[in-house]
Amino acid sequence: MKQFSLLFKRLYAAKHLQVLLLTLLFGYTTAKANQIDFYTPSCVTTGQTLTVGVTSSFTWAGSYFHLQYRVNAAGVAPGPWTFVNGVPSGAAVNNTINGTVFPVTNANVVVPVNNYTYSFSIANVTTALNEVEFRVLIGPFGDPQIITTPVWNGDDQNLQQTKTVRVRIRPASENCFSGCADNILVTNPPSSINTPVEQYYGGFEAAAANFGGAAANGSSVTAQADATVWTSGIPSANSVGAMNNAYEMIWQANRFAPHSGRNMLVAYQANNGSRVWYKKLVAASAPQQQFYGGQLTFRVWASKTGPNAEAPCFLLDLKGTNAANVTSTLTAVPVTMTTTAGQPGFVQGDWVQYTLSYFVPVGIYKELEVSIKGNCATPTNFAIDDICLVVPSAAVLPVSLSGFTGAYIDGVSHLLWTTENENNSSHFEVLYSKDGVNYASAGTVNATGFSSKQMKYTFEDNKATAGANYYRLKMIDKDGRFVLSNIIVLKGGAKDILVTRVFPTPFNDNLNISVASETKAQATVRILDNTGRVLVSQANTVNKGVTLINVNNLGKLSRGIYILEVKSGEEVFVQKLIK
Repeated sequence: MKQFSLLFKRLYAAKHLQVLLLTLLFGYTTAKANQIDFYTPSCVTTGQTLTVGVTSSFTWAGSYFHLQYRVNAAGVAPGPWTFVNGVPSGAAVNNTINGTVFPVTNANVVVPVNNYTYSFSIANVTTALNEVEFRVLIGPFGDPQIITTPVWNGDDQNLQQTKTVRVRIRPASENCFSGCADNILVTNPPSSINTPVEQYYGGFEAAAANFGGAAANGSSVTAQADATVWTSGIPSANSVGAMNNAYEMIWQANRFAPHSGRNMLVAYQANNGSRVWYKKLVAASAPQQQFYGGQLTFRVWASKTGPNAEAPCFLLDLKGTNAANVTSTLTAVPVTMTTTAGQPGFVQGDWVQYTLSYFVPVGIYKELEVSIKGNCATPTNFAIDDICLVVPSAAVLPVSLSGFTGAYIDGVSHLLWTTENENNSSHFEVLYSKDGVNYASAGTVNATGFSSKQMKYTFEDNKATAGANYYRLKMIDKDGRFVLSNIIVLKGGAKDILVTRVFPTPFNDNLNISVASETKAQATVRILDNTGRVLVSQANTVNKGVTLINVNNLGKLSRGIYILEVKSGEEVFVQKLIK
């Protein structure tokens, strides 16, 4: 009793009695007192000031907050926690963090009110802060650097909240919305960095726009999921949840913060092929049906949530629905996060960005669907955040093209196309290419202008040569707007083989080459860089008819432009590739 009497006499305010009783009755690890709920880091580039909001609950006036940091490196155990030097007045104090001196404000704070919310800041930031982790310790009776018992450190309290935060300092050439100026998931793309963190890219704070839960209809307004939405209790298999800490759902996960803002989307045991996030885009249909066309960009940040040896795999997928309501896969990017020590993505909480880019052919697809799917043979765990989705615009077609065909006869390409409807159409420009990449005008044909009945057009190209001849139509209206047709390939002369399709473009780890041949033949596939250096060479046997050649293990190639060469006998096919 004497020891307890002395302890109570040392309390400098009666309000701390409640904290102490909770501590004695329930222990430090279970008492719901003095907890950090979440951190909200600002988005900054080098040379700017990083501000991190700290939101707490069950804290009492007179408690002490003291900031700590530790340095992380891919494939290496984190360093020790170190107190950041500060003064209770909140003034800036210089600290050496990861070998660089930074002025830190509010590193040591006396809480003036209950349930305190405040910010600490670091000025003149550099990329030396990347992979640095921060946390706030709470001392109910004094500075936790001096009075070490009791101390709430955030790691042993309510597991359903993030207790640490890693910051990312962008290079000066970047900004918070790099490449996302037209992101449809962001309500008002900012002109400066002083925008609420909820709007960074497509985070999971603004749920109404970025994630509204599980629904089969795939609303064009709200992103959805096939998986079960988890909010409390024990998650079932194939579940997703927008949350502040992966540990809340996956107990083998390290506690780490979202990529930005206060929430990320965590997938727990996602099934192969199950959409953990998807969004449908539907073009306007009144007064006339519109169609998408142009460049689509889909970026997402992802992180491991399981042990380092676990390799989460998922798929970035793009589908399109045409005028006949037929849905097909346009392109896909399979992702397997690395298990190689020292490589980006090896450590839980190490965020890596993945990109899917695709040029949507103009005038074909009235609906688009972008999705993230589980892609492992067994259920997989991972986290995603800050989705960047920039989509092409939709417009009414000047011409409704129902068919575009042709035939090569005696050195002349005979082209034929049919329209079902024309609205303000001006003319057709016939585009020709020898390599299927670079097109030039082969001639023009005047359009009818306005018509609701079937119209037929023809064009003859007497400059066609032996081998493959590529054609497409540029359909131009009287206002100068245009759409492009599908591509047809006419084979001139008697050659051994003809490459009819190369996909996906851009490619990632695999490349498919469709080859048509009149007889069984040998073909060599090579991939070269822009200096002519051969990076990949593969011998193949092509059969009579169509053969699909697959080139694997291209993930080692860096992003850039390459040359594809397919050679059989005297015939050589050459095409540019983008990774």
